[in-house]
Amino acid sequence: MRLRTPNTFPATPSGLVPLAVILLLCAAFVGACTDDFVSINDDPIEPTAVPEDLLFTRSLRKAMLDDFTWQVGEHLHPNMFVQHFANSTPSFNTDRYEVNNGWLTRYWDIAYTDYGKDIQQVIEQTQGDPQKVNKLAQARIWKVFVVHRLTDFFGDIPYSEAFQGDETPVYDPQEEIYRDLFAELDAAVAQFDPGQQDRFGSADVLYQDDVTRWQQFANSLRLRLALRVSAVDRGLAEQQAQAAVNGPSGLIASNEASARLLPSGGSRTERNPLATVMGFQDSRVSQTLETTLRDLNDPRLSVYIAPAVGDEFDERRGFPNGLTASQIQQENVARFSIAGEVFQTPSNPISVLSHSEVRFLQAEAAVRGLTRGDPGALYEQGVEAVMQRYAVPSADVEAYLAQPEVAWDPADSDDEKVRKIILQKWLALFGRSGFEAWSEYRRTGLPELQPIGATSGGGTGGIVPRRVPYPESEDFLNTENHEAAVARLGEGDTYLSRMWWDVE
Repeated sequence: MRLRTPNTFPATPSGLVPLAVILLLCAAFVGACTDDFVSINDDPIEPTAVPEDLLFTRSLRKAMLDDFTWQVGEHLHPNMFVQHFANSTPSFNTDRYEVNNGWLTRYWDIAYTDYGKDIQQVIEQTQGDPQKVNKLAQARIWKVFVVHRLTDFFGDIPYSEAFQGDETPVYDPQEEIYRDLFAELDAAVAQFDPGQQDRFGSADVLYQDDVTRWQQFANSLRLRLALRVSAVDRGLAEQQAQAAVNGPSGLIASNEASARLLPSGGSRTERNPLATVMGFQDSRVSQTLETTLRDLNDPRLSVYIAPAVGDEFDERRGFPNGLTASQIQQENVARFSIAGEVFQTPSNPISVLSHSEVRFLQAEAAVRGLTRGDPGALYEQGVEAVMQRYAVPSADVEAYLAQPEVAWDPADSDDEKVRKIILQKWLALFGRSGFEAWSEYRRTGLPELQPIGATSGGGTGGIVPRRVPYPESEDFLNTENHEAAVARLGEGDTYLSRMWWDVE
């Protein structure tokens, strides 16, 4: 399903697509809607007993591989907010910090009625069965991944009463959600039993039933969340960071151990979603990214950015962020670049949590005194890991790391050390997780982004969004709980209200 304009389907006043329209479209296009058939026809109170193996695979794939889910949840919001990409379509508005209720509603609905519900069913169907303890542990870890992205998108969300058919679940405060996510990771990692052979087998499309890899993923995810809360609760961050680095099997420690999905590149549901979106030609690489790569003499410039098709000099050129519709119409968009060839490749691996990110997390944790370790060595290992991922020659990597703007200097202040770590993480996350780059920007204020092109500063007066508003439909579908959550927001239900952990 290709997203072409903010109103691809006729919308209700809330921005929701009427159920009748969805059902009619599915009747007309059975093949296109097969992926959603189970969720649409499930009774939310008495869910159909689908085998947990199918549900597990579906949740993994739907959360990361579905191009429409990825486009509205990752590309049209975080990728634009953090200036990895820039919008080049006049009718698309989120890059100028204007709210698009239809897009955010779609992300909310898919998470709660689709892959979030699927993984909850896996948990319910495996808990209490000692022979399925490994399946349960994996499902709990994946649910943490799903929920942490959802709460980092909206803030307080339904959690304790979510995914179970309750039409009016309470919105849990983000602090409570985070504390429970830590507890879930702790329990899941300890729960694994290599002696139990009831496994997902080929249904585990992330780690192919490798218990060690799943433990490393859980510990690394725990470290990500520990750094996320470091500014608001140092004690909690220190406790969780140390638990992560000392957890069974340790952390992700190689590119091969990174958490990633491997699409075949065949049908639409088997393609890297960024490759699909690049084919739409609806966006371009951000000018901020291009300028940063050039300023650093970064060897990834030719990897990250493709030559502009309409430029006779074969130039790689980024597009300004946040232009108004009229400003975009005045540009020759073809003279600006999309992402490089590797990101246009349908079989390009989909990153969930990478080795390079883990090294940068470890480096920052060491600088902040949350864990022990040599932050300089960890920082350089993070840079080397992502360079290796793109086959950058080792001599070029050494020259890059020797540049003053990149080189690690033990004499630098802690603030300068963190600035370098986050800058390199922002670069490493390009094409992998704009979502995570946006979260790190909100947590640290780094790297320095450029003002958007709209002269008015867009919908926020130029302030980079701190969250995404709730769907308008929640105001009448779950009025009481929605209003209670909105009342807790410092700037109301807007882009400007902050996360619990966003205090810098």
